[in-house]
Amino acid sequence: DKAIDSRISLTETVETSASANASPIRALAMAYVMASDLDLSSFPADVQEVASNRIAGLLGAASKGLVDMQADLGRSQAKITDANTRLEAQRTLLATQIGGMESVDPAEAKTRIDQLTTQVQISYSLTSELRQLSLVAYL
Repeated sequence: DKAIDSRISLTETVETSASANASPIRALAMAYVMASDLDLSSFPADVQEVASNRIAGLLGAASKGLVDMQADLGRSQAKITDANTRLEAQRTLLATQIGGMESVDPAEAKTRIDQLTTQVQISYSLTSELRQLSLVAYL
């Protein structure tokens, strides 16, 4: 009954479907019903002409309306494509930045690990020496 609105960005929504309850589709259905269900041959010629003109008018209006609906959906599709392009660019940028933050130079990492290992060994050595200190040994 109602077209679906989809959010394509933080600030933008677009209509991404068409409703069967739209005016052009209702006009098309009305024209089909008039043309198929009414037995126009049983009516006088002037009534047939009025009915035929009405059917032709409905079909023309429906055709124009369907083209307008198609154009609206085409614009929505273009907006979605643009939004997807922007999101892909953002994803690529973020992936590059994350990759730059996560990339590790193996030589630098080994140097840092060696420095930390040396500092931990020095810390253990100092802790061991502090345990051996006692006031009794100095008295």
